[in-house]
Amino acid sequence: MCCDIIPPPLNGEKKIMSLRNNDDDAILPFQFKNSPIRGRAVRLSTTIQNILAVHKYPIAIEPVIAEIAVLTALIGQLIQPGWKFSIQVRSKGPIRLLTSDYLAPEGAGQPAKLRALATFNESLQNRKSVPAWNKYNGYFAVLIDQNDGNQPFQGLVPLEKPTIVGCAENYFLLSEQIPTSFAVTVGQSIEVGSQGWRAGGIVIQRMPDGGSSQSRHFPLEEGKNVDDWVRASALLATVDPLELTGPSCSMPQTLYRLFHEEEPRAESYQPVEFGCTCSSDKVRQGLSIYSAKDIASMTTPDGTVTADCQFCGQRYEFDPSSLGFDVKPDHSVAN
Repeated sequence: MCCDIIPPPLNGEKKIMSLRNNDDDAILPFQFKNSPIRGRAVRLSTTIQNILAVHKYPIAIEPVIAEIAVLTALIGQLIQPGWKFSIQVRSKGPIRLLTSDYLAPEGAGQPAKLRALATFNESLQNRKSVPAWNKYNGYFAVLIDQNDGNQPFQGLVPLEKPTIVGCAENYFLLSEQIPTSFAVTVGQSIEVGSQGWRAGGIVIQRMPDGGSSQSRHFPLEEGKNVDDWVRASALLATVDPLELTGPSCSMPQTLYRLFHEEEPRAESYQPVEFGCTCSSDKVRQGLSIYSAKDIASMTTPDGTVTADCQFCGQRYEFDPSSLGFDVKPDHSVAN
């Protein structure tokens, strides 16, 4: 269901601009009324703080994790219920792995789950920022798991751009042939009631227009015609960081300010929260590649095997006799 973006109030009149009381931790899909451009806006606050609370990351890492979480939410909102969308960035640089997962809800009204983590070397402990990604060999990959037991779809491109956002745009250009523009901002808020990390972003994509290669055009004041996609991308580039992260400016207000001449039409909000898909069964399955000898080497002095989820910090404990590929299928299991 779509509805027109509400224009901002005139003469200082106060109105609730958001389609819900608070558009933090939510995704707002939208499309332009008269052109084949669609997009999503996202804003994360508590979700980002909960993701970062699992580990004590160096200051240089925290905004990068927030950035990839925003990108994952912006893209992942398109997948089907129950599917999982992931971004993975692997590099031979100081950040070895940067990954984020978006788990689409099973039913309407339920929140999507978002998680992210990074592995890195000690050289980042005293740095305030990370080096450009294209300085090191590596790749940017997207994965889509349909939760049907089959291998997930995977697409990847080399790290040819200095930023994660640039790598994401490059992926869509090279692998999907879909013109895509992102605007993503991460920052720390000091506003009362919203302190801590906040992150937000907007993505727009030009979709195939009925198989036609002819694009619509919009007249400018100078009387020139400019391709709708070029115009929309230029407008997105004018967004202010505080418009993306909030909280003083709602997502509908931002979209109206940027694209009111394109008549953006909003769909329903998709709530997002921090969540993990780990379970005792999944951890046990992961340990099934080891032999009894390997399991013995992992056993603690108190006679248990422990495993921690790197995404959420959940600790699992197992009886070592129930683990390994040489355990009989009917062996009793102890958790």
